[in-house]
Amino acid sequence: MNLWLWTAVLLIEVTGEVEWWQKTVIYQIYPRSFKDSDGDGIGDLRGIESKLDYLRDLGIGCIWLSPIFKSPMKDFGYDVSDYYDIDPLYGSLDDFDSLISAVKLRGMKLVLDIVPQHTSDQHPWFQKSLARQDPYTDYYIWADPKGFQENGDPIPPNNWISRFRGSVWQWSDRRRQFYLHTYLKEQPDTNAYNEGLNNEFETILQFWLDRGVDGFRVDAINQFAEVEDVYQNEPISGLTNDTGDWKYLKHTLTVYQPRTLQVLRNWRQILDNNYSLNNSPKIMMTEVPENTNFPNEAELLMQYYGTDEEPIAHFTFNFRFIEKTLKSGPPTAAHVKEIVKSWFRDRPRPTCWANWLVGNHDNRRVATRFGVGYVDIMNMIILLLPGTAIVYNGDEIGMEDTDISFEDTVDPRGCRCGPQRYKICSRDPERTPMQWSSGPFAGFTDGNVTWLPVNQNYPQLNVAAQEEDDDSHLAVFRQLVQLRNLPLIQEGELHFCDDIGTTDVFVFLRKLGDHGIAVAVNLGNDSVRLNLSAKLPAKARVLIRSSHSSLKDRVKPNDITSTFAVPVGAKEGIVLEFPVDFVEHVSAQMMTQCCVLF
Repeated sequence: MNLWLWTAVLLIEVTGEVEWWQKTVIYQIYPRSFKDSDGDGIGDLRGIESKLDYLRDLGIGCIWLSPIFKSPMKDFGYDVSDYYDIDPLYGSLDDFDSLISAVKLRGMKLVLDIVPQHTSDQHPWFQKSLARQDPYTDYYIWADPKGFQENGDPIPPNNWISRFRGSVWQWSDRRRQFYLHTYLKEQPDTNAYNEGLNNEFETILQFWLDRGVDGFRVDAINQFAEVEDVYQNEPISGLTNDTGDWKYLKHTLTVYQPRTLQVLRNWRQILDNNYSLNNSPKIMMTEVPENTNFPNEAELLMQYYGTDEEPIAHFTFNFRFIEKTLKSGPPTAAHVKEIVKSWFRDRPRPTCWANWLVGNHDNRRVATRFGVGYVDIMNMIILLLPGTAIVYNGDEIGMEDTDISFEDTVDPRGCRCGPQRYKICSRDPERTPMQWSSGPFAGFTDGNVTWLPVNQNYPQLNVAAQEEDDDSHLAVFRQLVQLRNLPLIQEGELHFCDDIGTTDVFVFLRKLGDHGIAVAVNLGNDSVRLNLSAKLPAKARVLIRSSHSSLKDRVKPNDITSTFAVPVGAKEGIVLEFPVDFVEHVSAQMMTQCCVLF
């Protein structure tokens, strides 16, 4: 029997050698919350450096740092006042140089978060633009009023709405014009059409590349350019009656503008030129959320890959496990399968590299959004599918959101929503300090305060406790990364398994030559016994399974199980390897990866 007859097959197209960014796990660090080294309750660069061995031992190949540039911290680093310096809260340029040297010493990579769509209003560029001092006069979006009210108040040019509620326009008495701010009024939008500004950003990129960084994650880039004629209104979306909510309008004039792609093509050239000089790819990851409800949004998103002749992003972030589940709640097996298939289906060409993430600093954690049972199974999916995996710090141990009062809320988006709605808006719950141990403040700081409250579950849920538990989320995560580092996962075919006798389980296979693995995740509420004998040999060996299984007759790693009745508990996953006589080879490779990966 042809074992692959009943599956949908996707051949993974890899041109030449698999590059580091294609096979790695990228680990997002929110610096304020990762590790505090000086007792002020705020994470910093020295704290990150002190935890590099932990990340190396996890198998992490690349660290992505959320913004660390100098900032007034109105939006916690996303309001940059100096792109050439480190904010003193995080350390100094010397601390950064020490960190990147330590990263390289461990064979790892480091990527920075760059924010071109706006700056702080304290940035010298804006202050000089405010004063109409050339060449900075038009570094930002300025507009005359559309008219004046009877009392003399200026009327904004249009009806555009801020991401943080209210009008995007702020009046300047000094300049006698409005300036545009998609986010806070302290975050004025830059002018993507200004060549001087774009030259500045190209110089900034090169400054950090010369300092050793391996690439950039480009923040909010689909909002970088808007239409040049700002005296146009956007249509009402019909999604909400709240006239202050960003979703009140359909954003036909302020996102996905062609000018952004032109700028990014130049940025990619800079990165590729540095690749030629250093013989190591310098990558660009673009943040382009799919939340504008355009009928052709998938096509617009995929433009950020560029073309084979004029590439742009190495990959653009795939938020579908977040955005496609915000309203529906925990995903079903059919939902997960469609999310995965849709990304491959929507790619403009097979060479557009996939990527997978389920959490970040702007969205509820997996353990809270879906439930604790989803932690391991979602990690199985994103780490074993073809493509790059991006993991948010703390998700490897299943950290949960922290309940924060309005009085303790510091996120500007939450504060602007007010005490009745702040929990809907605030991003603070998923940004609380990393839980390292059961000691005071979860081992995050030696001080007496933290910038956000530590989750009260830290005595039980922390890194140290899970490192002592072979049946923990952390143990499963580490095993998955070890498996991911093998050629089978990096280069193997992807097979979707349909018609498996239940709609509650998502099953996919990875195959390279005659060998493969099967990943089965049960998203239903009942335990099942899967009959996979039409897809697999009669026997398979268990490689990995979810932690703390509820099944009394569960199979354990290294057990041989019949593929006629594979037991998988509710909200649990299992990874099987076949044929059985191949397992010693793969197990040996996994152990080798664990020992000599770096």
